[in-house]
Amino acid sequence: MGLIRRVVLEQLGGWDEWCITEDAELSLRLLQAGWTGLYVEESWGKGIMPLTFEALKGQRYRWCFGGIQLLRMHWRSLMPGRLSKRNRLTVGQRWSYLSGAVQWYGDLLGLVFLVYLLAGAANLAAGGGALFTKLSVFLVATVPVLVALGLVRAVRLHAPGGHPQAGPHIRRWNKRPPATATTAATPATGGTARAAARRPRRLCTRP
Repeated sequence: MGLIRRVVLEQLGGWDEWCITEDAELSLRLLQAGWTGLYVEESWGKGIMPLTFEALKGQRYRWCFGGIQLLRMHWRSLMPGRLSKRNRLTVGQRWSYLSGAVQWYGDLLGLVFLVYLLAGAANLAAGGGALFTKLSVFLVATVPVLVALGLVRAVRLHAPGGHPQAGPHIRRWNKRPPATATTAATPATGGTARAAARRPRRLCTRP
């Protein structure tokens, strides 16, 4: 649970209704404006975790869709650069938000890679070879990209202080990757593609 000062929320213009993960988007703007977070090791409330596979897919879709929305709107702020009055994100914070959004493309690229691989295999089984030859360049180039995205995800999960608000007060981070990270790749793939193609709009409902 996150508690936000009302005066800060009003100062930043409130929640941005175009983003489906409005809490993550607001936290980026808070840090960008120079505010900091404080981790309190005390429970102030309880949230409902997804209890079914359908609920898990819906959660994965929201996280993915919102991550790509955030990347499309704020990618300039996440590029390497000096601190300024308009952007006070540290290098670690920029990396955390950027890697958190980019890593979702791994599921989409993995699905495309699988489709191309199956198409090439079917072409060879049918006695052809021209299609597989044309696809070889893409297949070979995709492998290092998938490896790189996997490393980005691994570093984000395991690096100490990997949290976007990591600082003198926030150092705790769960170093165990989620066991269900690969079980709902399909909704994440769909969320990536739709968020990348859809224009930002207000009142984006949660699936």
